[in-house]
Amino acid sequence: MTQLEFSSAWPFSWLLAVSLVLSAIAFVFYRGETRARQDALSWFLPLLRSSGILLIAMMICGPRLHHRRITGQLGRIIVCVDGSQSMSLADPDLEPHRKFLALRARGLIARNAAPNFELSSAAEHIASAASIALQAQPEMNRAELQAITAQTVAALEKSVAVLKATSGHGMPKTRRIQKQHLDELLERARSLGNGAQEPAHWTVALNSFAAELSRHELVLRDDYANASADAINDLDSHSQAAYQRFSETSRWSRVESLLLDPLTGLLRAFAARHMVEVRMLEGKQPGPFWHSENPAKEPVILPETFDVSPTNVLTDLASPLKALVFEKRGN
Repeated sequence: MTQLEFSSAWPFSWLLAVSLVLSAIAFVFYRGETRARQDALSWFLPLLRSSGILLIAMMICGPRLHHRRITGQLGRIIVCVDGSQSMSLADPDLEPHRKFLALRARGLIARNAAPNFELSSAAEHIASAASIALQAQPEMNRAELQAITAQTVAALEKSVAVLKATSGHGMPKTRRIQKQHLDELLERARSLGNGAQEPAHWTVALNSFAAELSRHELVLRDDYANASADAINDLDSHSQAAYQRFSETSRWSRVESLLLDPLTGLLRAFAARHMVEVRMLEGKQPGPFWHSENPAKEPVILPETFDVSPTNVLTDLASPLKALVFEKRGN
């Protein structure tokens, strides 16, 4: 496939306009020298010279012929779309930071617009630490309790590490306060196994510590909710409209936009360098929907919509994916 491209840093439309203006000036100037002639040269010579000026000026655009040839076998990408009825639902209750990340990836809101989703991640690690600490039982030996304590400490260390990298809304005050509390909890967790503590007392200490971790998890989640509300309120009107549409749009429509959008759709980007196949996961077999041709020979023509509706009663993804794997192995 051979294409004409321009490598100038200036927009091509600007350079074309300047070139046409210079060409017109040159034509008027030289036409004054040949105006006395009565033959065709009175127009042809100025036209020839102005065309030369036009071509010289267009050289600033850096025109070049780009030839692309694909050798060997193209990689294959198979995109599977869930065709179950759950895809017709919207996600109004989806966590705000997940909506923000999805919208940022599509370029629909500013890159720096996001709630402090690290607070949510830190809360998840604290919940994990509390769950681990609650596993302690009086009948356990010291080695088992030591292992539980070590796992609790590791989960808390992850939570502290998350807050160290936090940026965005709710910072730096929230990060400073929460990190200080987590540092204190981490030091206490590390000291739980110190000394010649009896297993029964050790178990009580771990269970009590788990309850305290659960309370701090709730505090983190409240801070996350407040930071998310602040982030939404700080969005401009365009971004707030995009955020609201995300909450109201079904998963099916969002997948259509993500894959089939003529400008930002993933399928167009994939099909430029790979053989792409889209399969609908409906029932026990993955139904074919669309596939691309060799991008070096055929232009990518995407469908505007899926032309189907998510109607499968069960969300059975394992069976069609397994059938697809066996199908490709057989080929």
